[in-house]
Amino acid sequence: MSEEKQRFQEHLDRVSRSFAFCIRELSEPFRQEVSLAYLLFRILDTIEDTQWESLSKQRAAFRVFNDFLLRPPSADQVSDWLDKFPAGVSKSDAFLLGDSAWVFEKYWGLSDEIRRVLEKHLQNALRGMRHFVVRAKNGKEISNLKELNSYCFFVAGVIGEYLSENYAVHVKGYDWQKHRRESYHFGLFLQKINILKDQLGDQKEGRLFVYDRKEVLKSLSDHAEHALKYILSLPQPRDSYALFCAWSFFLGLASVPAIEKRWQSQDASIKISRAQTLEVLARVKWSLRRDQSLKELYAEKSLYLKDLTKDWSLSKEKKKTPSTEGVSMGQLYEGVLDSKDLEQLNLALDL
Repeated sequence: MSEEKQRFQEHLDRVSRSFAFCIRELSEPFRQEVSLAYLLFRILDTIEDTQWESLSKQRAAFRVFNDFLLRPPSADQVSDWLDKFPAGVSKSDAFLLGDSAWVFEKYWGLSDEIRRVLEKHLQNALRGMRHFVVRAKNGKEISNLKELNSYCFFVAGVIGEYLSENYAVHVKGYDWQKHRRESYHFGLFLQKINILKDQLGDQKEGRLFVYDRKEVLKSLSDHAEHALKYILSLPQPRDSYALFCAWSFFLGLASVPAIEKRWQSQDASIKISRAQTLEVLARVKWSLRRDQSLKELYAEKSLYLKDLTKDWSLSKEKKKTPSTEGVSMGQLYEGVLDSKDLEQLNLALDL
């Protein structure tokens, strides 16, 4: 492994072991591009999650990050930006922040085409995260499914769109826009898996994403159906990107029983076993060769979630007249999704 690839992998191993494992399957140059993108999105997450002394300092951190996307920063500029971060950042994220000058150097080393794709989606995520930070500071917690979907849209859904658009640069003829909704469901599914898995810890720290656990689990089942369609849309013969997506998806799906047991027992140490993980990885790799095999594996691994939620229903939210005080999705998101797409994703169009 080259020194550069090793450096990427060390950061990924620290901040997300599951993602770091799956990303090893990607072929170059896509592996490096996705690794870099993940680290940049992770730095954005760190700005969002850190407990800042004031909202103005947090918004300034977002603003400088955006500046670094538009103009190559000097080492001194990055150092000055990092000096303003408060204490309390986790060790893994602090290690990544300490290497952010190198991360931005690699960002500016991308081809113009690849960099602009990444820039667009990072800016979408940034605008959305910044907006939800302001809402929280003003006492507006996530209180319904549309708001949760909208939050997940910006922190993970846009990554699904980024992956699809970047993949299409390397695989000519793949019509990624045809499957744009499914790419968002793929991102929302993985984000809600993380939110449900981390619910105990988030609540202890005052982060309340799960306003109604039953409804969130019910919506997860809907995302899963569309996420499978996204994986099935990837061209045959299935390549390393398809394996990367399928491993991430099926590992999330297979972990639902452990996630529910963790919540019911209030024991944050419960997780999917190593034996279960290895079984899923092997079966996914074999099933990728045939759509029917993937569908059969999905039917098996989704059975627990479907049985768990079969008697539950999603609330029917009345359409609200847009508020003149709110921020519309159109002010935060710039991409290929149209109003019908946003409606199908069940988003709060006025935040």
